[in-house]
Amino acid sequence: ITKRKFSPLLFTHLVEKYKVNVTLTSPYQLAMIVQSQVLNLADYSSVRMWLVGGGYLAQHLRETIQDHLLYGTLMVTYGLTEIGGVLSVTAPFQKASNSVGKIGPNLKMKVCDQIMKVLKEKFIFYRLLMMMEIYWE
Repeated sequence: ITKRKFSPLLFTHLVEKYKVNVTLTSPYQLAMIVQSQVLNLADYSSVRMWLVGGGYLAQHLRETIQDHLLYGTLMVTYGLTEIGGVLSVTAPFQKASNSVGKIGPNLKMKVCDQIMKVLKEKFIFYRLLMMMEIYWE
């Protein structure tokens, strides 16, 4: 954890210096790394699990980072910290796709048709066994 502004160079330096095994980035940060010159020189051999969450991740970005993980895997997650964490995650070493994986055990998930008809947007509702009360009132 650092208070410094994110940069591909800083991220790579920290991974290499501290031999980071597990990391979490946003799709935007991962895209910055892929588009930078740092990626071609980076040593991510210590990384065993690279989690990405917080938005859509293009397939070519997934493939590019996975190619640079000698012993690790990139996993895309979907969830919210406020409700208890990860709802779904791609399987380790899963071939890149537009999926965010299968939902976890003891989760309920549904698409709400009534809201889609009114707002013309897709909404997914989910419920965990335990969550903050304010989210299900």
